[in-house]
Amino acid sequence: MWQDKEIKTLSDITITFNKIRKNLFKMRKSKIELETILANKAKANIYTFHNSISLIDLLIYKELKNIKEEYYFSNQKLFFIFSNEIELNAPFSSLFFDENRIKTSKNSYFFIDNKMVRWISNRKIDIKEYKTKENQLLSFAKFLLKKAQ
Repeated sequence: MWQDKEIKTLSDITITFNKIRKNLFKMRKSKIELETILANKAKANIYTFHNSISLIDLLIYKELKNIKEEYYFSNQKLFFIFSNEIELNAPFSSLFFDENRIKTSKNSYFFIDNKMVRWISNRKIDIKEYKTKENQLLSFAKFLLKKAQ
C-alpha cells in the first residue's frame, strides 16, 4: 500500500501522492488545533490509514495572511509539501482593502530520504535559502507528526 511505499524517485512521489489523494475517503480523519509561533490560529486535519499518517492538511490564519499547507507522508517520512499563501493588503472590512493587491504564493517541495530534492515556486530561489527552507520544513513536519500522534 501507499503508506508503506519507500520513496526513492520523483516518480515515486507522484505515484504515492496520487494514491493518497485518490484514497482520502478511506482514511480516518481527525482534527487538532495548534497554537504556533507562526499564527494567531492554526487547524490541522490528520488523515490516517491503518494507524499510519498519510496527510496533514494545515490551515494557518494570520491577520492579513492565510496559509494552506499539505504535508504528505509515507512510512512516517515526509515526501511532499504543497503550500498556498494568500496575503491581503488590508482586512476585508477595511476601506483600504484592494482585491487587486492580493498576493498569492504557491510552493511545492519534494523530499527523498529527508532531503529536499526539488522546490517549485513562483519566484526565484537562491541556494542559501534552499538549505534553510529544507531544515525549517523538515523540523516543522516532525513537530506536526508528533502533535498528530
